[in-house]
Amino acid sequence: GDVYKRQASAAAEASYMFNLVTIPMDENSLIGLYRSAQVDGTILMEIHLQDWRVDLLRQRNLPFTMVGHCADNSGLSYVDLDFERSVLAAADHLVDLGHRNIGFLTHSAVVRLHQYGPAVRSLRGYEMACEKHGLTPRFAESDVDTDKIHQSTLDMVATWPELTAIITSTGASVVGVLRALGECGRRVPDDVSVIPFISDKFSQLITPPLTAIDLPAYSMGHQAARMLIERLQNPELEAEQILMPPNLIERGSTAPPPTD
Repeated sequence: GDVYKRQASAAAEASYMFNLVTIPMDENSLIGLYRSAQVDGTILMEIHLQDWRVDLLRQRNLPFTMVGHCADNSGLSYVDLDFERSVLAAADHLVDLGHRNIGFLTHSAVVRLHQYGPAVRSLRGYEMACEKHGLTPRFAESDVDTDKIHQSTLDMVATWPELTAIITSTGASVVGVLRALGECGRRVPDDVSVIPFISDKFSQLITPPLTAIDLPAYSMGHQAARMLIERLQNPELEAEQILMPPNLIERGSTAPPPTD
């Protein structure tokens, strides 16, 4: 999506060729890209807290940058969204509106247990928000698929009918949340407020336009490509680490909770 477009654009600006590799990789195939001179450096995405790709390339001192970050980032360059603070910002906004029954819908438990960074950090942020505001945790984990998010939302509403707000870190699959709420007769935002993590461009296309934590994929792709190109041009550069603060854009999917 936007991450890849911006990486390709930044590479072209600096007269580098950008190739998108989508096939499954193992150690041999990843190192083979460097040995065969198919790549000068790589931008790794979908980062896990313990990531074999990061360990392999760091051990061999091969140039790479990351969209995302792992547990030990010493000497590594990356750009990522601050997921903990982003969930906190969403919860702060809802609490300021008067909400106390705030649900959280995020990546599947399997993905989290495999230490996928956004899944781990998002849930940690929700736990921090519940502790900060004295909220009762109400969260569900689901595959990031519109139909499964739809079913998970139905299950959440059945389990916790008192919910007046939902934060979801599942991106464009928020359409499954909205569809499920509509089927339950819950109006957004009159009955339930919704805050997804989603690109600002996409959030404006939904009805109602969504209050959202902007997921700045385009900007992160550009920053990661810039970092890699600068390292290729000057291998002695110090690592650069950018943790992007949350940008909550208020539109039409949040309101005070119903009073009846």
